[in-house]
Amino acid sequence: MYSKALDKLRCQDPYEQSDCGSLVFDIWYKSAIEFAKSQPKVNNENIDNNLYYCQIYSQLIQKQDRTLINMINITFEAINATTPRWFLLDTKTNDYPTRKLMDTFRKIVTILTTKPKFSGLLLIGYGFQQLVGNINSKIEILETGSYNRSMSSDCRLEFLRSLGPIIKLRNFLEKYAKTLSIQNLPLQLNISKIVLMAAEKQLNEAERIEALEVLKLFGKNYRGTILKQLSLCATDYLCLDAFWEFGAILVEDKTPIILILNRLKKSGGQGNFDSGFPGALINSINHGIVRGTIPIDSTENQNVLANILGACDRVMSSKFKGIEDEERSQEFLEVLNVVFEKQPNISAAPFFSLALDDKFISRETVSILVGIAERFDEETWKKILIPFIDKKISNFQLEGVSGDQMEQEIIHLLRECLRVFYINKDLIPTFSLGEKVFKTTFEAIRHGYIETERFNELLSLIVTTHYSTDENKREEITNWIQYILNDKLCHNLRTTKAVFEIMNKLLGLMMDSDIQEPVTQMQKEFILNCLLSSTSNAAIKVILNFAVSQRIFFLQNEVALGKHLTTLDQELDFRSENDTLDLRYLETVIDYLKAFSLNLTPYNANKLFNLTVKAITLYLNFKGHIIKPKPISYDQINNFNEKKEKGRELEKKKKKKKKKKKKKKDNFNYTYEEKLKKTNNYFFDEYLMSIISKIPQNSRLDKKSVDNSMHIAGKSARKELSNILPFLCLNDKDIDVRLNSMKQILKTPHEIPKHATMVLKSSMISKVQELDSIDEATSEYELAVASAPLLSTLALLNSNYLETCMLMLIKAAKSTKKTVIEDVTSKGKPAKEIISAISKIIEEGDANKLVQFATSQNGLRVLYFLKQQDGICSNFVKGLLGKEIIKKGKLAHKYLVTSGYQSKIKNSAEEECKKMKRLMVNLLEKQNDPLAALKVCKKIQTRSQNYYNNNQLNNYLFQKILPSIAAWILPQPISIQPLRFMDNALKDKNYDKVVGIMNQTINLFPKESEMILQQQQQQQQQQQQQQQQQQQQQQQQQQQQQHQQLQFNQQQQNFDINNQQQQNQFKIQLQQQNQKFQINNNQEQFDPNLILNQQMEITQISSAPPPEYDRDFVEEGKKLAQEWKEQKNDKKRKKNPNKKNLKKEKEKEKEKEKEKEKEKGKEKEKEKEKEKETELKKVLKIDKNIEKTKLIDQDDEIEQNTDLHLVSEDNESQFNKEMEIYLNDDESEKSSSSKSSNSKSSINKKKSKSKKKKNKKRKKQLVLN
Repeated sequence: MYSKALDKLRCQDPYEQSDCGSLVFDIWYKSAIEFAKSQPKVNNENIDNNLYYCQIYSQLIQKQDRTLINMINITFEAINATTPRWFLLDTKTNDYPTRKLMDTFRKIVTILTTKPKFSGLLLIGYGFQQLVGNINSKIEILETGSYNRSMSSDCRLEFLRSLGPIIKLRNFLEKYAKTLSIQNLPLQLNISKIVLMAAEKQLNEAERIEALEVLKLFGKNYRGTILKQLSLCATDYLCLDAFWEFGAILVEDKTPIILILNRLKKSGGQGNFDSGFPGALINSINHGIVRGTIPIDSTENQNVLANILGACDRVMSSKFKGIEDEERSQEFLEVLNVVFEKQPNISAAPFFSLALDDKFISRETVSILVGIAERFDEETWKKILIPFIDKKISNFQLEGVSGDQMEQEIIHLLRECLRVFYINKDLIPTFSLGEKVFKTTFEAIRHGYIETERFNELLSLIVTTHYSTDENKREEITNWIQYILNDKLCHNLRTTKAVFEIMNKLLGLMMDSDIQEPVTQMQKEFILNCLLSSTSNAAIKVILNFAVSQRIFFLQNEVALGKHLTTLDQELDFRSENDTLDLRYLETVIDYLKAFSLNLTPYNANKLFNLTVKAITLYLNFKGHIIKPKPISYDQINNFNEKKEKGRELEKKKKKKKKKKKKKKDNFNYTYEEKLKKTNNYFFDEYLMSIISKIPQNSRLDKKSVDNSMHIAGKSARKELSNILPFLCLNDKDIDVRLNSMKQILKTPHEIPKHATMVLKSSMISKVQELDSIDEATSEYELAVASAPLLSTLALLNSNYLETCMLMLIKAAKSTKKTVIEDVTSKGKPAKEIISAISKIIEEGDANKLVQFATSQNGLRVLYFLKQQDGICSNFVKGLLGKEIIKKGKLAHKYLVTSGYQSKIKNSAEEECKKMKRLMVNLLEKQNDPLAALKVCKKIQTRSQNYYNNNQLNNYLFQKILPSIAAWILPQPISIQPLRFMDNALKDKNYDKVVGIMNQTINLFPKESEMILQQQQQQQQQQQQQQQQQQQQQQQQQQQQQHQQLQFNQQQQNFDINNQQQQNQFKIQLQQQNQKFQINNNQEQFDPNLILNQQMEITQISSAPPPEYDRDFVEEGKKLAQEWKEQKNDKKRKKNPNKKNLKKEKEKEKEKEKEKEKEKGKEKEKEKEKEKETELKKVLKIDKNIEKTKLIDQDDEIEQNTDLHLVSEDNESQFNKEMEIYLNDDESEKSSSSKSSNSKSSINKKKSKSKKKKNKKRKKQLVLN
């Protein structure tokens, strides 16, 4: 039947050969159609068609149906016709006929397998033997053809494709093997060869793919063997993809996975490394996850994949250590990216542990997590990602941002978490997540990530969010705030500043952010209480920043801040008792209290005062450990200056003797101010003063704090404290404090008798003769005046103290009479305030006590002083004497005061002003004491009430008094020569007096003194400009002189050169003449230099008087000399015709230059003489002013005026000596210059005389010759 088709195969034409397959299929197909038509159809769908036809065919076979048998035979022959061994295995055959034959074979086998009417033929005995056996015999042909490398790849590919229908046929038969009791199924293929073919990289990819497709056709029973074979030989993505597609991860037997891991371990060894296998394996896992062939739902599968990926990464990192393998890292990262996209939850924990492991972590791994951060749920962040971020941030450097990309990616991951849960507001975070994120974010702030990432704003947003959502957890939010205020965490200023900004945003003081939510009043109070409940160093610094930048904060929250002060006070006590107080904490507390004092309200003033005093005492006594406060006694403080002066004197003596010994330092030998310098000026007296000034009146202060404040406070603070506790400050050593306390006591006079002893003790003054400076005298004077009303009120309220008060007042009056201060109005009289106080006691006091006082021994001693006073005091004494009360001892108080005393007081004011005007003019114009005149002028202004007189007084002040003080006392401009005098005065002891006088003038008349100083400044500027102009002129003159000197030097050099040339020529001529003389006259040779000198001085010889020789002899000598001279000149004229003219011109230029220099020297001498004259005039003026400073009075006022003089007699003598030296220096310079000029002239004369003598000698020799 198929003989014609087989004949075509024997032809050599490939086209005819290709027709064989089509003819075979056409013949078989016709028979198959007829056979199919002859068979009945199946009407029941529930019946297996294959079994149905199998039963029918088995009945027909028993009946030996020819159609059935013929169909089996025809199919048998068709299979043989399509698979001729001699043709297919021939290497010379063409590919096209082979393709046609294999295509026909596959069609026939496929129809037999898929069509029930034909597949039934395979299930009956005869058909099974004929057809299946025949197909089984063809497997060997197909396998050998597919493995034969000598054949073409297309032929091998067709053979492989033909194996597929055979495997399907076997699978079909296995399905019905049990029902039909078929044993030992044929169609057995060599699976290992097919796997090796698929794994062989040298083969064509199409062949390998076809081999893998063939392997896929095998049933599940063969998957284990296939996977084992693949795990041993798969090296690229084709086989490894098939490995996962065959269900390697789903198979219960994990032998293939173990084999893969073993291969990875072996490949990591030396000499066995396969660089492509780990990468191909990672790619295959990636493809399998994407395609779904590798399920990752179960943790078992995830663990398997994680182990394989970890093994791959270990192998590759061990071999590529130190080399950037971007391909490998990219493949590994792609797998992780795919895994996290498929499973972004905590169910993918093995992959998270693999990605975040320290061995495998990289910047790219974290960047993948950043890219898919939105897909992670809250549990993943809480249990995996946030702990990982916290662990990594804790390993960062605390110095600041390092710039490492890995660290930056971790910070980006944290920021993404904050963006997902807090900025976007799509999700509501739980409180547990917020707590972890809060602490991790603050850890990032500690490591420097603040401004660029805006973590301070995000941290405040976390607190605000959970404050509003979690109302039941607000106590735990306080722990959050206490956590960031811990001293161990706030380790530097950068972190403290960030915490300050966080608190600003939480309190609603900074609303400049687009992500910040509005703050309610309840939240402000809550955050404020959290902040103020902490007493750590960081919390105090944060509150300190509020004091500097947000002053309203203190004013609006004074109650809460008061509570904070109490807790801070308790904290100081606790730390000092337990010896845990350190210097840094004390410094922070003191800085905080300083800032608090600037924005203090009266509500907290008392608390702040107690706390400040406690902190300062602890700080002063801090020496490495806490010492209990030891008060510094007033005696030790006030005696410091005396001890200091004694120490200086001892040091001077020791230097002279050259013996140095170390002294032990006393802790109490320093004043308050010097202790402040030792403690780096962390607190000052001003802050205590500002605190005390805010304490309300009648407030109760702590006794211990007050005592300590009196020990550590300075003058201004104690003065301010005297406003609150005036009686306590009465015994202060500083007079200003006592004066202020006296003023305050006068506001409550009814309490003076209660503190009588303190008042009497504070009113005691020292003797005036013992006071050294004006400041001490003024303070004692003010104390005497201020204590007068206190003593008078004490005497009036309690008559028992009348005698002591009177004696103290009279003593004060005597001291003010002899005081150093120039009180011109009194002029040797006591202060009026004291006399008025005495008069008040006499007027309103108890008469009996007054009489007792007058008749006592102490009273009798002072009656004479009272008698010298005007008014009530003198009348009191006169009354006592007139009525003989002193002798009789009876009361006569109504006769003590006269009726005309009040009228005398009224008329005395105008008379005093007139007297004071005369005195002012006398002091200024005659006695030349402008400072005393200035004080008198001030007194007249305060007492006079006449407008016209005051206007005249101002004109006199501005035109005469102040300019005279400015010229006499104030420092003079720099250009004035008497500045030496002022320098000596300022360097000497009178420096304090000069400064004091200047301050007095400015205090008395501030506006006028400023105008005078401005005028002086203008004069100084003008003088400086003049000096600059003079310096410029002098520089120009010097430049001109230098230029002229250079010209002169050049001319002199030219002249010397010409002169030397002439001398050389003349020497040559003389030598020639000498030779002639030797030949003619046989005379001795003479020196040519001698003749040269004679030639140069011939003019002097001719002008000299002739010697006393014979006239004829002289005339003959003259003739010879003239002839010789004319001959010489003729020769010179021939050689140098213009030489004489050049010499004459040079001589004229020299003469002109000498004349110019003489004129310049005369001008300079004139200028020097003028300057000296002006300086002498100024010095004489100052000397006159000094001589005019006379004493006001001869007795007591001499001591007053001597203190006011600028320069003492010693200084004047020193100044005169210096001026004499200065003048003598100028005269010595002149004398030396004149002597030098005289010496020069005398030398020149001597030289000229010697030259004349020599000329005479030479003339004689010439004449003799």
